[in-house]
Formats: sequence, C-alpha cells, structure tokens
Amino acid sequence: MSRPVESFTYPAGQGSQIEIAVWENEQEKKGQTFLTHSVSIQRRYKDGDEWKTASGFRPSDLLTVAHGMHEAFQYIINVRSKK
Repeated sequence: MSRPVESFTYPAGQGSQIEIAVWENEQEKKGQTFLTHSVSIQRRYKDGDEWKTASGFRPSDLLTVAHGMHEAFQYIINVRSKK
C-alpha cells in the first residue's frame, strides 16, 4: 500500500482528528516523466476503543479543514518550485 509523501493532523472537537494527506504520482506523457499531486482528507474519531474514519465534517471542523488544505497547498507549491 502506498503512503502519502506528507500528512497534516489537527485535533478536532470531541476527541476527533482531521487528517490531510498529500500523495505523489509519477506520470509519463510523450516520453516526459512528471509528478502530479492529490490530496485526501478525513476525520478520524474513536468509537469505544476502535478508531473510525469519516469523510463528512461538522461545521466546527471547517476552519481546521481550510487551514489544513492551505498547508497542503503550500507543501505542493514548495515541492514543485524545487523541481
């Protein structure tokens, strides 16, 4: 299983966490190789002793999500500027 090249985790209310992951994928087109990036986002929370994942967010999570997406964008911009 592949792993993200970078991830950002932020605490959210009621013991949950917002996790934003940046993924790289090497592409080839017309003999040229280049990197593309994608971003995934999830909310993790505990249900008893078990961690679960959700793709929906509460209104109170949205500013944290926005901040994390900004951080992911900055990471990608920095990686691309070094190439």
